[in-house]
Amino acid sequence: MVAALKGAGKDLFAVESKRSLAEFDVLAIPVHYEMGATNCLELMSLSSIPISWAERNADPSKPFDVSSGSYPLIFGGGQTVTANPEPFAEFFDFFALGDGEEVLPAIARKVDECKMLGLSRVEVLVKLAQDVPGIYVPMFYSMHEDGSVRRNRDDIPARPQRQVATPQPERALRLVPYVQTIHDRLTVEIRRGCTRGCRFCLPGNLNRPARDVEPERVIEGVLEGVQNSGYREFSLLSLSCSDWLSLPSVGIELKNRLREHNTNISLTLPSQRVDRFDEDIAVLVAGGEEKKSGITFAPEAGTQRLRDVINKGLTNEELLRGVKTAYLQGYAQV
Repeated sequence: MVAALKGAGKDLFAVESKRSLAEFDVLAIPVHYEMGATNCLELMSLSSIPISWAERNADPSKPFDVSSGSYPLIFGGGQTVTANPEPFAEFFDFFALGDGEEVLPAIARKVDECKMLGLSRVEVLVKLAQDVPGIYVPMFYSMHEDGSVRRNRDDIPARPQRQVATPQPERALRLVPYVQTIHDRLTVEIRRGCTRGCRFCLPGNLNRPARDVEPERVIEGVLEGVQNSGYREFSLLSLSCSDWLSLPSVGIELKNRLREHNTNISLTLPSQRVDRFDEDIAVLVAGGEEKKSGITFAPEAGTQRLRDVINKGLTNEELLRGVKTAYLQGYAQV
């Protein structure tokens, strides 16, 4: 793709409108993994956008307007930059720290308001830092000799606060792709965060406190999503679905409600904690005989010592018991 765009002399463009990314007011880039950092820079390069915020801010007094030559405001979000945005600080205009459900609409409204007022790029960033919780603008903070990061102006927060939100199942349905995708199913988040405390898990340690979604909201989100999307498979998503105490009752309720509408919809779950896997969950996930080809457990380490070191909290006996339960319930592969 990169070679094709460069060979054709074309900028990276939006799928729907075919507009160059440089024509948008704001570009939001989720950074889920450290290894994806270079892709962020490649995206800017392919869009003919300078990769550093200092270059994009060459004329700070000019009103912010991409139609008049301003570069888009580029911000990052996701677990990686929330945990430590500093390695990315030279490249992004700002960061949205924490959960984005409430922050993203606020960003859009604030940028639109600033454009109507004719504010400059720097003034827009000041307004975002002042008025939208969870916004970190690197140019307004400086690194000191002791390694601390402190604000370099007094009219912005001394310490941006990571935002915490509860998942919203009613917004689970996104654009339905017209091509085959890897996870071609409706996905509804049932829990954010985790109480287990595995030492290697960034989301589990970052997304605290753990937040459960009310069972009724999950049920309505699945039913509405299935009805409006045409999907024949849905997934309940969290770091550890089997720790959601409402899982068995919600699963049974969903199967009964979907059966009333004569719809053959199957349920899938992410990899399971084997110590919480029992017959009820096995039957719930299996659906029918055609769905019993395999199931995934996540022991994370092959020895008891290593599992203890990473605080996984699993024993060999629990692993064997979970595998036996899966076998007795008809699963062919684990």
